[in-house]
Amino acid sequence: MNGRVYTVFLLLNSMIGSGVFNIPHVFSKTGLVSAYFLLTMAAALVYLGLVLLVQVFVEGGSDCPEDYSELSGRVLSPSYGPIITDLSIAIVGFGALLSYVSGITNMSTLLITSWTGSENLSTSYLATGLIMLFLVFPLSLQRSYGHFTGISVVSMTSVGLVLCLVVIGGPLYQAKYGTLASLSTSALLLGTGGGSAPVSQLGSIIFTFSCASATFHTFKYMRVRTLAEWRVVARTTVFCGWCLCVAMGTAGFLVFGQSTEGIILANFQMGHVGDFFQLLFILHLVLYIPLDFLVARHSLLRLCGVSSGALVDNKAHAALSFLLLALATLTILFLDASNVRAGQSFSIILNFTGGLGGSIISFVLPAWLFLSQLRASGPDRFTLANVLPSAKLLLSGLLFAIYVPVSTVISAVQGSS
Repeated sequence: MNGRVYTVFLLLNSMIGSGVFNIPHVFSKTGLVSAYFLLTMAAALVYLGLVLLVQVFVEGGSDCPEDYSELSGRVLSPSYGPIITDLSIAIVGFGALLSYVSGITNMSTLLITSWTGSENLSTSYLATGLIMLFLVFPLSLQRSYGHFTGISVVSMTSVGLVLCLVVIGGPLYQAKYGTLASLSTSALLLGTGGGSAPVSQLGSIIFTFSCASATFHTFKYMRVRTLAEWRVVARTTVFCGWCLCVAMGTAGFLVFGQSTEGIILANFQMGHVGDFFQLLFILHLVLYIPLDFLVARHSLLRLCGVSSGALVDNKAHAALSFLLLALATLTILFLDASNVRAGQSFSIILNFTGGLGGSIISFVLPAWLFLSQLRASGPDRFTLANVLPSAKLLLSGLLFAIYVPVSTVISAVQGSS
C-alpha cells in the first residue's frame, strides 16, 4: 500500500508524460494569455472529474472497482458502460503509445546526428527498435500497476531535470548560439497559430493532464482509501502538473519563440548540450510507456471479451504485448519514412487523442456517472447545486470531444497540403 506522497508520484506520472514536452509548442501557437487560461481550465476540469469518479464509487457503497470500466458497468449499464469506457481508454492509451514511440524515434535521430555528424535514418530506426525490444518490452510485461511506484519517482525526476534544462539552460544555450527569439507583443500574448489555434491545441493540454483512466488502479493501492484523502491527492497532483506545464511552456516559448518544436528538446541541436537531456527524455519514455500500456492493454482485452482484463497464460500475455508494441513502432517508423516529421506527428497525435478520448475519459464519463447516480438516489439530492458543476463538465467534455479532433484533422490536412 502506498502513502500520500508515493500515490501523488504515481498519479502524477500517469498525468505528466510526454505531453509536457509539447506544451512549449502549444504556447507558441496560442500565446501566453490563451495558454494560461486553457491550462487552468483543463486543470480545474480534470480535478473535478477525478473527484467525481471516486465520489461515485464511495457513495455507491460497494467494493472498490478493479478499473474504470467496471464502475461504468455498475452505474450506467453492463451492456454499454464498459464498452464506451474501455474504447475511450484504448484510444488514449494507444494514441499515447504512438506519441511515445514518435518521441523515441525523434530523439534517437537527433542523438545519432549529433554523434556522427550526419542523419542516418536506418541507424535511428534500428536504435528505436532495440530500445522498444530490450527496454520497453520487458517492463511492459508487468501486470500490477501499483508496482510502478519506484519507477514513477525516477521518471518524474527525469522530467524535473529536463525542466531545469529548458528554464535555466535554454537562455544560456540560445545566447551562446546567437538565436534568441524575437517576439512581437502580439505573438507573445496571442501566439502564431491564428484564431483557431487555442481550441486546436486544447487536445494536447487535455492529454497532458488526463489521468482518469488510472484512477482506480491508483486508488486501490492507497493506504488510506477515503474521499477526503483522494481529494488531497488529486488536488496536489493537478496543481503540481499545472506548475510543471506553466514553467515548461513559458520558458520554452520565451526562449525559442516561433521556432519551438513539437518536442522542446528538439530545439537543443547545436553542440552536445542537449545530448544528456535527450537521453533523459528517452529514459522517461521507456519508464513511462509501461504505465499507460498496462491500462490500455487491460481495456483492449476487456473489449475483446476477457472480463478480467488480463491473460492468465504468460506466453499469450507476452505475445500480445510484443505484437501491440511492434505495431506501434512500425507505424511510427513508416510515418517517419514517409516524411511526416516525428515532432509533427507527435503534436498531432497528442491533440487528436487528447481531444477525443481524453475528453470522454476525463470529463464526459465522470459527469455522466455522477449525474446517473445522483438521479437514482432520489429528488432530495437531485438539486441545481449538485447538478450544475457536473453538467458543466459534461457539456464541456462533449464540446471538446467533437470540436478538437475535427480541428486537429483539418489543421493537419491544411499543413500537409
